[in-house]
Amino acid sequence: MGGHLSGSRSLRIRGRPRARHPLLARRERRWPGSPENWKTFLNDFGYTSDKASERFRGNPIDLVPQIVRGKFPMLHVCGDADEVVPMAENTDIFEQKVKARGGNIRVIRKPGVGHHPIA
Repeated sequence: MGGHLSGSRSLRIRGRPRARHPLLARRERRWPGSPENWKTFLNDFGYTSDKASERFRGNPIDLVPQIVRGKFPMLHVCGDADEVVPMAENTDIFEQKVKARGGNIRVIRKPGVGHHPIA
């Protein structure tokens, strides 16, 4: 949940922090965790089907302008061998967009490390 937490720290949906959803970008069939986690995502954001969730635009990657306006520094510590939340689909895109808007982000890439780079 670290990447999503730092990316959406100041943003809320339906009055609740969105930190329990771990991805920076929602990708079809790439949701980590259990089917129960997926059901929680659908319920929390009011979707009744997988198809309906495709229009979701509440991920940090979608909200970079608002996040950068918060002016808080962000630190992502990522394993470059993460297959659960691949950097190329998440942090790399987020980092590029944040930097393009003048945001403050630092990414530490841990070579050969998987999903839990600091465990």
